Amino acid sequence: MQMKGFHAEAGQYIFVQVPEISWFEWHPFTLTSSPEENYFSLHIRIVGDWTVSLAKRLGVGSGQFQPSQNMPTIHVDGPFGTPSEDIFRFRTGVCIGAGIGVTPFASILKSI
Repeated sequence: MQMKGFHAEAGQYIFVQVPEISWFEWHPFTLTSSPEENYFSLHIRIVGDWTVSLAKRLGVGSGQFQPSQNMPTIHVDGPFGTPSEDIFRFRTGVCIGAGIGVTPFASILKSI
C-alpha cells in the first residue's frame, strides 16, 4: 500500500481496521517493507474470523485480479515503535525470532 506522508522504520507495526469487516476491531500487523521502499507491506497469516474475512474480501486464492476500485476501505493507525527499530544504531546486531516473531526481521533484512 502507498500512503502520503507515511514513514516507518524497520521493525515497526501498525493497526489496521476494515469497516466492511468490523467497525470496532483494530488488528496489529508488523510492517515487512523497509524504510527505503516507497510503499508499505504486511504479511498476514489467515487464522481466525477477521483475517479469513479479510482474505475473502480481498479475493485471496480466487486466482482473479482485484481492481483497486473494488478493494475495501482500509484504515491505518501508526506506525508504532519496537525495540528492533534501533538495530542500526549499533555496529553489531543479533536478531533472534521464531514463528510470527520473525516478521519484524523481514524489514531489517531488506534494509541491510
